[in-house]
Amino acid sequence: LGFDLTGHADRLQVGANGVGSIDISASVAPGSGYGAPALRTRSIGLDVRAARVTWQERTFDRVKANVAGTLAQHTATLAVAGEGVDIDASATGGLAPATTFTPAALAWSGTITHLENRGEYAVRLTTPARLEASRNHVALTDVHVSLPEGAFDIATFDWNQARITSRGSFAGVPVAAFARFSSTDWPVRTTLVMAGDWNVVANPRLNGTVNLRRERGDVFADASTVNAGELAFGLSELRATATFTNDALDASAAMRATRLGSVDATLSLGRVDDAPPGRITADAPLKGAVRAELASLKPLQPLLGTTALVDGMVRLDVAIAGTRAVPTATGTLAATRLTVDAPQYGLHWHDGSLSARLENEVLHVDQFTVTGGDGRFMAQGSVPFAAFRRATTGQSSAHLDWHAEKFRATNRPDLRLVASGDGTVGFARGRIGLKGSLRINEGNIEYERTPGATLGDDVVVLGRPRTVARTRTEDAPLDLDLEVDLGNRLTVAGSGLRTTLEGRARIATTSTGTLTARGTLSTVRGTYAAFGQQLAIERGRFIFDGPIDNPTLDVVALRKNLPVEAGVEITGSARLPQIRLTSNPPLPEGEKLSWLVLGQGLERTSGTETAALQAAAATLFSRNGPSFGTTLAQRIGLDDLSLRGASGGRSGLDNQVVAFSKRLSDRLYVIFEAGLSAANNVLRIEYALTKS
Repeated sequence: LGFDLTGHADRLQVGANGVGSIDISASVAPGSGYGAPALRTRSIGLDVRAARVTWQERTFDRVKANVAGTLAQHTATLAVAGEGVDIDASATGGLAPATTFTPAALAWSGTITHLENRGEYAVRLTTPARLEASRNHVALTDVHVSLPEGAFDIATFDWNQARITSRGSFAGVPVAAFARFSSTDWPVRTTLVMAGDWNVVANPRLNGTVNLRRERGDVFADASTVNAGELAFGLSELRATATFTNDALDASAAMRATRLGSVDATLSLGRVDDAPPGRITADAPLKGAVRAELASLKPLQPLLGTTALVDGMVRLDVAIAGTRAVPTATGTLAATRLTVDAPQYGLHWHDGSLSARLENEVLHVDQFTVTGGDGRFMAQGSVPFAAFRRATTGQSSAHLDWHAEKFRATNRPDLRLVASGDGTVGFARGRIGLKGSLRINEGNIEYERTPGATLGDDVVVLGRPRTVARTRTEDAPLDLDLEVDLGNRLTVAGSGLRTTLEGRARIATTSTGTLTARGTLSTVRGTYAAFGQQLAIERGRFIFDGPIDNPTLDVVALRKNLPVEAGVEITGSARLPQIRLTSNPPLPEGEKLSWLVLGQGLERTSGTETAALQAAAATLFSRNGPSFGTTLAQRIGLDDLSLRGASGGRSGLDNQVVAFSKRLSDRLYVIFEAGLSAANNVLRIEYALTKS
């Protein structure tokens, strides 16, 4: 009895694996009987063609397989093509003689005659390899595979009912190939090429050696998040050796890199007498040591999990003990020249140092110091390793006592703070907690009401590198709870306001990361730009009871040293301020505006309509900020630069002058007017004898 079979399927799915389409044809020729010898001599054929095959999270465009001959002697071919893969393989062999076709009796013996991948990582079998396989035994010998720049040789691999013998070597193997084949995203890029050899026997206890060594290549860390580009480790040596003796392990490793430094490590795992053969159990005794001298932390940037650039020299000397499941470590950690740079937060801390001890998974910080500006920040305390595990809950946070002396915490153009104080700092589940009391020695905060237009984060322009958007305060991994005394040297500017602030407030972050403040701050020597004028703040209070960038306002700003002091009263919030006119003594709205804009009453405005229009236009386009002329004048040391009608002259374009103004004191004001169409130059000196 013989048969021919054909089959077809579309969109076949088995769990996570599937086939877009598949065609199968199989045949067995008629023969002279059904005993094992007769069946082995019958002609057989198998042909499989599949497209869009998904297997183990990888997709292949096409798969072809073919078997032709007899069970005693046949030829098999396989072709697979897909992403980075283009494999052709063939083998010849047959089933070993047997009296029955039970699974236990089936055995195949033959030769792999051809194996080649022409994909991204080319490999080729240079000589035929011998293969024997059965249910309880697999033997592979004389496998010689060539790589683009190296070779992989398996002298022997023999598996016989869980007893393993293997010996071989390799050279010129790129580490990046393993990442590609395993579909793993590594945090670094590497051109590292490795070589090694092994000779291992598990019979049943494990004995033998494994050696790995660097041949060439390097590792590159991407620090583009802080515009530091790509950093090379500068590897010159990388090796590891492991020796197994009756299930006990002795291993050592060493690394030398020009930019990173050097690391030496040893590890020993003892054998447990009642442990199953060939296994290193969880209660195996552990002993080891790690000694490292890292010249720079920059290459480790992708592993630190932060957008700040961290650098420094580190010395580590740790002894390891305990068991494989519960290791313990003791030793010392010292660091010098520590630097933290995070321009998006305005951080530049340098000349840091650390002296610490490691005991029972707790890092005891004896001393930590770092410089910011002309001041320093110091801390000491304990940091459990569990604090770095985001999923950990309970009492696993770091706790450090800190002290700051004129420490420049931030130095961004719109946020500069120099502070002194004491408190505690903690770290748990990837977030930093800062508590205590601070006094601001010096600072400057600028609030930009209408920032410039920028492309959204989801917009990509081909050929143009993506810019890293400024990180929001909510994105910083920081939990704050600080009592802050502003001192007398903190300036605030924004929406036309420029002043020194004094007072106390409590600054904290909410569970969502929003920075909040509670307290009342008062202005000192403040000015406010409104209607083209620089007004002196008579009364200024900022009442915080929510987000730090949106306090409640209570401000009165007046144009001083005039018979009538007119100005504005500001209420509402920083985001939605409400402005109305005020004067001393009280006057109608029109008179208030005239004294505020022109410095005189309505009855004397016949020749100054142009200047009034200019001031009104400046207010409109600057959103209560200083006019363009005022901004330009302040940059060259003056108070104002404007185009207006000449003093005491008639109205019209032929009587326009450019006016340069400078206030020398609260009473003395100097104005120089240069005519545009005629030689009309006037120097005015105004001195206020009294308010009346």
